[in-house]
Amino acid sequence: MPAYTNEITLPPKSDQVTSVIVVMRYYAPFGDGSPDGWEIPVPPPAIKLNGHPRKVGLIFSAVSVNTGGYTPITYIDGQRDGGYDQHAQVYAASVDLNDKEQKLTVSGTFQLVGYFSVVLYYANFADSQPWKSQTSIMDKEMATSPEGSNPYHIGNPSVFAYQTPLLTTSTIDHNEIGLLSFFRNIKSPAALKSEKAVSADNNSVGLYRPDQFSSKTRMLENIGPDGCSTSYLVTDSPPPMYEVYILRIKVPVVFIQNADPDLIFGDYQCRYLSVNANIPGTQTPVLDFWTVDSRMLNNYKDKDGYAYVFFAPTDYTQRQAKTQGTPPKTPPVMSWGNYKGYLLGHPDYAIIIRYRDPNLTWEGNPENATCYPTPDTNKPVQSGELGEYTPEIFGDSLSNFESGKIGPVDKNGGWPTV
Repeated sequence: MPAYTNEITLPPKSDQVTSVIVVMRYYAPFGDGSPDGWEIPVPPPAIKLNGHPRKVGLIFSAVSVNTGGYTPITYIDGQRDGGYDQHAQVYAASVDLNDKEQKLTVSGTFQLVGYFSVVLYYANFADSQPWKSQTSIMDKEMATSPEGSNPYHIGNPSVFAYQTPLLTTSTIDHNEIGLLSFFRNIKSPAALKSEKAVSADNNSVGLYRPDQFSSKTRMLENIGPDGCSTSYLVTDSPPPMYEVYILRIKVPVVFIQNADPDLIFGDYQCRYLSVNANIPGTQTPVLDFWTVDSRMLNNYKDKDGYAYVFFAPTDYTQRQAKTQGTPPKTPPVMSWGNYKGYLLGHPDYAIIIRYRDPNLTWEGNPENATCYPTPDTNKPVQSGELGEYTPEIFGDSLSNFESGKIGPVDKNGGWPTV
């Protein structure tokens, strides 16, 4: 497997920036290729500051590991507030700046994952808005050895062309004590949008692209040239009168579409996509699932390439999971007339759609949506703004859903044009 290394020059300490948090995210870990292979741990990069190793902390994972007496964010707590993608593994390291420039080195070997990134967040934790700027490094941008062998370049052998031994939990580094406080105390990354225009008269629910201010001051990824993140679409807190939702989204061509990924890396519309049902931090998680990723969405596409995700009251969803006997951490499947797809719990906090490495030429790239300067000015993505890949969400009462209606969607009819 090719190796990677990246050297970043950290700036001297200033009034604006006093610390750097290095966050390493893996999406769609493949593991052994099974539906729950994403639970198999991925080894994090090695971090060195001026040549000296730094501790790397496990922040979030579905895997229970020995962390030297310090526990990462509990798996099911990943659905609270902005939270984490269920199928992600997240590591971090912290660096205090001093009066001189310092060299930070990130190195390791590529792994069997759909997407990997390293993001440096420059911060001053004495401020109410600690995050000042970021530097994002995607896997495809990393310096690679042997030269020219980057497995995320089009036409190169992908990570699946190499034999990679699976990691055992005993090889994961211990967590750095105190690091989690940075993540527990930040303002939620899902609080990105205006409180206006939550729902239209036709029972539709708006999705927002992060605005410029939120993209800069939250722990988001990949800020586009217009100043807004290209990696998320997020709802406001759903209207309380809606108990059930249906989301329609056209599934892009992704890297890992099934259990047989490409051995030669191709040209993908979006490397990875997921739909997440998040709950407020004040709620105790009940369900052990909250994410449907692009590989799962491919299981139930209709003839036109659209997938559907349902959201319902948590107790209703829990009953469906028990009735169907679904494996742990796996949502049940809802068959509702002409529509079939995974069923998640109620998104009391937000529905979050994560996009990883959307292609600049793909019409569904969130960068094609309008970028607004602040949460107060932000408006929902407009119908058709991302072409046929514009996600649509409708909500309704549980009783109407059981009678065959979710807003303008009739379970025995075609998708409405609104």
